[in-house]
Parts: sequence; structure tokens; C-alpha cells
Amino acid sequence: MTTNNTKTAIYCRLACADDMRMEAQRKSLLQFAKSQGCDEVSEYSDNGKIGTTLDRPGFNQLTEEMRAGRVKLIFMRDISRIARNDLLTNDWLEQARMLGVEVMTKSDGNITTSTTTEQDLIDKLQKFINVYCTESDEEESE
Repeated sequence: MTTNNTKTAIYCRLACADDMRMEAQRKSLLQFAKSQGCDEVSEYSDNGKIGTTLDRPGFNQLTEEMRAGRVKLIFMRDISRIARNDLLTNDWLEQARMLGVEVMTKSDGNITTSTTTEQDLIDKLQKFINVYCTESDEEESE
């Protein structure tokens, strides 16, 4: 895992704007990052932005930082925070992997490492689609 010497980030997203739930997601991810040895963390978020596209202000900023080599470790609640489209998600994760960026979720652990293959990413996406998507939809409708 990446150490404190590189920039670490958290990314939060909710489809329906909800400041309280966004703050809860933020605190949970900060605690998760700290448990992984990361104390200095940059925060990116999109409150009230749906995941059918990657074109979201906070996500765009995070992606720019990643491409510039300023972010090497990203924490998210689950893989659906990237997008609700498996092709978009897979392409973005492959880009992160090629740039040497680790993406960790609370539900799946480290989903991009230098040893992760494209088939591994597809398998993880299928797992997500079959299990987590329904749970996330139920949470967001509450």
C-alpha cells in the first residue's frame, strides 16, 4: 500500500443531495483512511450528482489530480461511487491502474494494484453489479 509520502484522497458521492448523509460518508472514509495509515487526505465530493456519467465537478478534479501524479491512493465507499455504468467504471479503474493509483473501497478493499488484471476488474464489477447495486439503491432511496 502507498504510504503517507504520497497524496491520498477520499471521494464521496450521493445521487440525491443530502448534506447529513454526505458528511457521514465523508467521516466514515476519513476514518477508513486513517485506519490504513493515512493521516493527510484530500477530499473530493459530488453531492446530488448521479453516477450515470463521469462528468462531475469533484470527480473531474480528482481525475485531473490522479493524471498529474498528485494522487496515488483513493478511498471510496464502494465501486458505485465511480459510476453506475460498468464500462465507464472499468475504463476509469484501468486508467488508475496504469497510472499506479490504488483505489480502495470499504466493501471490496484494494481494487486496483499493479497485479490486478483487466479480468480481475471485470470480475469485481460483476460482483458489485450482482450484490452491491441493489443495496446502494435501497440506501439512497431511504
